[in-house]
Amino acid sequence: ATFLEARLLRLLPGLVFANFLTAAAILILFLPVNSETLTAAAVYVGKSSIFKLEDFAGVFQSNPEKGVNGSLWTLGYEFRFYIYTMLLGLCGLLAKRWSFLAVVLTIVVCSMFKLPLLSTVLEWFQNAFKLPMIGKEEPYLALTTSFTIGILAYLFRDYFRLSFSVASALLIGALFSANWLYLTLAWVYAAYVFSLHPKCYLPKADRWWDCSYGIYILSYPTQQTLLKLGFARNGYALFFATMAIILPIAAFSWKVIEEPALRLKGKFPRFLKRVDIA
Repeated sequence: ATFLEARLLRLLPGLVFANFLTAAAILILFLPVNSETLTAAAVYVGKSSIFKLEDFAGVFQSNPEKGVNGSLWTLGYEFRFYIYTMLLGLCGLLAKRWSFLAVVLTIVVCSMFKLPLLSTVLEWFQNAFKLPMIGKEEPYLALTTSFTIGILAYLFRDYFRLSFSVASALLIGALFSANWLYLTLAWVYAAYVFSLHPKCYLPKADRWWDCSYGIYILSYPTQQTLLKLGFARNGYALFFATMAIILPIAAFSWKVIEEPALRLKGKFPRFLKRVDIA
C-alpha cells in the first residue's frame, strides 16, 4: 500500500493539473464553450488522467500528429509496471532476490531457445497487464526487460558494479546488433553508468525545482497547440518556444501541485498492511 501510494502521489497530481490546463487552453483557443465541448473536456481530463490517449473534439487533426498528448502512452506502461512490482512484493519474491533472479533467468532461457513456457508466460502477462503486442513481442518486452533490470540492480546493489569499460564495450556491440534483448541490456547498463558513476557527477539541477515531469507531460500538447496556430514550423523554433512556455508552468506545477502532494505520503489511512518490497 505504501509503495502504490507513493507512485500515485508522484504521477497523478501533476498529470491531472496538466490535463486540466490542456483542456482549458484548447477550449479558449480553438472551440466554442458550450455544454458539448465542456463534456468533451471533462471526458478528456478523466480518461487522460488514467493514462489513456484520448482525443479532444479532433482539434489537432490538421497537424502532422493527430493526438492531444502523445507522451501519455509511456505513463500507462509505467503504472502497470508499478503494479507488477507491487504484486511481486506481495508474493514475497522481492524479499528473496535469488528466487526472483531464478524466475527471470528461466524466462530468458525460454526466450533464447523458444521453449513453450515463454509463450505461456507472455500470454498471461499480456492479458494481466493489457500490454499490446503490436504484431510482435519486442515493443513491450524491451520495456518489461528495462524495468526488470532496474529491480535486479536494486536487489543486487551490493554486487552491482558501474564500469565505463563494460558500458563502452556494450555500446560498441550495440552498433552491430539488431537483437532487442542485447540492445536493451546495453542501453540500460550504459544509462546506469553514465548517470550514477561518481566520475559523472553533475550538480543537482532539481535541488530546488524538479521540472522534469511537468516538462514531459506538457511539452506535447504545447507543441501541438503551437503547430495548430501556425507558429514555429521550424523544429528549433518549436523547441525553444515550447520550453519558454512550459518551464514556468512546470515550475509552478512542482511547487504548488507535485511537491505538496509528495508530502502527503504516509498520511492516508492504512487499509492494507505495508509491504516491504526491498
